[in-house]
Formats: sequence, structure tokens, C-alpha cells
Amino acid sequence: MASESLCFVFPTLVLLILSSPLSSASSSAVTVSIDGRGDYTTIGQAIAEAPSNSDKKYTILVRPGIYEERLHIPRDKTNIVLIGNGRHDTVILGHHNGGMLSQTATVAIQGAGFVGQGISFVNSAGPKAGPCLAFLNTADRNVYGSIDFVMGNAAAAFQNYVLYTRLAGFSVLTAQSSDDPLERTGFVFQYCRFTASTEDSERQLSGAGRAILGRPWRAYSRLVIMRSYIDDIVSPMGWGEMEGTPTGKASYIDFEN
Repeated sequence: MASESLCFVFPTLVLLILSSPLSSASSSAVTVSIDGRGDYTTIGQAIAEAPSNSDKKYTILVRPGIYEERLHIPRDKTNIVLIGNGRHDTVILGHHNGGMLSQTATVAIQGAGFVGQGISFVNSAGPKAGPCLAFLNTADRNVYGSIDFVMGNAAAAFQNYVLYTRLAGFSVLTAQSSDDPLERTGFVFQYCRFTASTEDSERQLSGAGRAILGRPWRAYSRLVIMRSYIDDIVSPMGWGEMEGTPTGKASYIDFEN
């Protein structure tokens, strides 16, 4: 298996905190707003004018709206932080499909240190379109969060990632939300690692059994974790329930971990 990290997403996935912890101090912040009341009207403009090869976080606040653009963060645009107003309010939308798969991504990340919070990445090409991606990350392999921080209804594959729990009493790593038995959606984690964040370990906040791998957000939720390392931070029960969501039709699979 190559060491390159892959994250393929079809059609909607919400990563509440992606790639690195948000606790790092930001050196500056700019605002993107469709109505022209910010520093930029498109996210692409803000990325293009961000400092190159920066060792400090560069925060881009994205106000509510549907931003129809293909966003590419190149290798030299490091430590970019995108903060939206919530997954329902701030959406980056694309429609590209067919041809070379990597070229269809609505959001493609190559710059290390990327963080995304409160924002949705969507490819709306539809079920009759060719292969397509909403999100492609070939930079960092680290995902940080506390509650349901990889969530949504998508067909997503994560390879060679590390998922760090930022403990807040009890942590839930995933919440997949397929609500149709005919949908070809679900999360697959392969060659990944599930553990406590180093910051929490240093503060002695980690402990056996203080997290679960996931819980179904909708009735046909699907999750596969295979050939991965699961630290003892994860409870032996593995999975949990979300109040009000039946679990009888959910599929949660643990294979050779």
C-alpha cells in the first residue's frame, strides 16, 4: 500500500475538523462573502492570495452561502483554515464528473496543515453521472474532533489516516447517515489508526473506553473499519446508538483490526 493518503467522497460528506487541531494560533484572518461585504467574494480568491509556505495558520472565514466553485489548495498553500457558519449554511458546490477522477473533486487539498470546520463539500453531479468526487485530500492524514466529527451521507474511503479524539467526556468518531437501502453510500476506513490526541494524552485526559467508533445517524447507516489499529481509548463495545435512530438496519463491520 502506498503511503499517500486518500479520501474519496461522493456526494456529501461533512468533516467538522479536518487534518490538524484548531488550537494552533492563527496569524491572520480574512472573510469571504458572496454579497461583497467581506474581503473576497470567492473562496478561490482568498486561497490564491494566502501566504505561501506559511508555518502559521491562515484563517478564512466563509460566511453563509452556496459557493459554486472548484477549490484547489496547492502544495505551497500550507496551514489554510476554512471556517464556515455550519454545514447547512456554508456549502462549496461542484458538479464535475467523468474523465480523470481526481479532476472532478469539488475541493482538492494538497497543502499540508489544512483545517475545515462548519462547512460542507458537495458534488451534485447525481446518480446518472460519471465517477465524481466532492473532496480529495492528498496532503495530511490526520483528522481531529470530538463528537460525530466525520459525518454525513456519502460514499467515502479513508486510507492511511489517523483519527485523533479530542476528548470531551466521551468521544464519537463517526456518524454516517444513509437513509435509503438502495443508496450506495457508506464510510470505509482501511489501514487507519484510531487514538487519542497527543495534547489530551499529555494532559492525561485519555483513558480506556472513552470513545466509540461510530453511531448511526440514519436507519441505513453503513461503516466498515478494516485492517486498522484501534487504541484502547475506544470502548470494547465499539459502536453506539443515536437517540431516535433505529439500529436494526444499520451495517457496522469490524474486519481484521
